[in-house]
Amino acid sequence: MNESSLILLHEPIVERIVRRYRTLPYLDMDDLRQEGRIGLLLALRRYRPDRGATFETYASWWVRKYVVDFLNRYGYPVHKPQRVKAGVVWERASLDEHEPLSYDDAPDRLMLQSEERARVEQALSTLRPRDRRIVCELNGWDCEVRPVRELARDLHLSLDRTRRLHRDALRRLRKALTKH
Repeated sequence: MNESSLILLHEPIVERIVRRYRTLPYLDMDDLRQEGRIGLLLALRRYRPDRGATFETYASWWVRKYVVDFLNRYGYPVHKPQRVKAGVVWERASLDEHEPLSYDDAPDRLMLQSEERARVEQALSTLRPRDRRIVCELNGWDCEVRPVRELARDLHLSLDRTRRLHRDALRRLRKALTKH
């Protein structure tokens, strides 16, 4: 079987992953599918059956990686709600000014110790109450992580506005933390 017929055979993997993001505003689903197909093509070329993983599992990982990278590259925050214990781990916030805001499940996580926690608490106090609530609830700071859709509904804001407020608040928080 040639590559194009294998890609067509495994197209449902791409569709299943891309379908998760169909509610994002102003997103061209054809572009997202194309990125997924690139991931699928890479999976076809790199797959080694002797490693023990099924092709579907291996391909899903590559397709998801390319789709999420595409979304992050064009400013769509990709978030998987996770449980966080009392703010000990802050999954998605980055203090490095040059690192883009990342909403994926990156393996490197920012661990906050007690003195760093105090610095973050101080920086959080500089934010407006609504922004502080958005940052705290979307990042699991002293509460469980909430989906952005649920928080937006509670605040009577659109999803896009909530994401922009979150992004801007994280930038201000980052700036306040680098001052200290």
